[in-house]
Amino acid sequence: MSFRDAILALTVAALWGGNFVNAKYGMHYFPPFLFTILRFALVGLLLLPFLKLPTRENFRYLLMLAVLLGTGHFAFLFAGLYHGLSIPTCIIITQLGVPFSCMLGTIFFKDHLGMWRSMGMVMAFIGLMLVVGTPEIASNMTGFVFTLIGAMLWGFANVIMKKMGDVNIFQMLGWMAILSVPFLSLISYLFEENQYDLVMNAPIEAVLSVSYTALCSTMIAYGLWYSLIRKYDMSQVAPFTLLVPLFGISVGQIFYPEVLTWQVILGGVLTLSGVGIIVIRRPKNIALSRDV
Repeated sequence: MSFRDAILALTVAALWGGNFVNAKYGMHYFPPFLFTILRFALVGLLLLPFLKLPTRENFRYLLMLAVLLGTGHFAFLFAGLYHGLSIPTCIIITQLGVPFSCMLGTIFFKDHLGMWRSMGMVMAFIGLMLVVGTPEIASNMTGFVFTLIGAMLWGFANVIMKKMGDVNIFQMLGWMAILSVPFLSLISYLFEENQYDLVMNAPIEAVLSVSYTALCSTMIAYGLWYSLIRKYDMSQVAPFTLLVPLFGISVGQIFYPEVLTWQVILGGVLTLSGVGIIVIRRPKNIALSRDV
């Protein structure tokens, strides 16, 4: 990989890692489903002029992605932060989307895990067990459940994306964003309040938070990422995703100096090590993203 492209891969990891901090900040102003509505409304609006009508089969897949990824994965991760989960803990739990994807791959595509990837999955789940045993989880069980469900839904969304095959990333993002908004709006209407007032009276900080997650974390990061995986083998690009948690936790400690207990540190090391084994041993034809 050239030096320029390595810098681009590092930029992607930094943008995705920084979005955990950005999302935590955004939760000060907006509840999670409203925040996700604003994110995807902006993405859909920006990409709308470039979208083409999908085929009937792809529309079915896009609709499922809107439910699993747009409405489920992203909103549930934001809900975890909104309900008190710390950034390091949220990041560690989010990494479980990778072993969940492997498990589902063996079910739906008969993927062969092998010894190394199986060991990585075991390590990742042992790390989760250590994190679950911390007092933070006991006092923020709602946030933990939301984040864990979000990680699981990312695994199911990967199954759909693999079934879709090679698609234009911006077409997929644009349609997923547009189709997610009605589902998110219904859930926000049922479980959140004062949406109109929150949007109309949002300070500039809240606007910038939504803009970051839509522009930097979604459009720029995904655009750079998929340009890299088209140019290089996944074995060269995928390891850069392991830097996302490092960026996220490091930046999080600057803006939100949350306590890191020995259980969280050890659980995080085990989880990230297990995910690292899975990523490095991952089949070359499977794409990997770490967005939040």
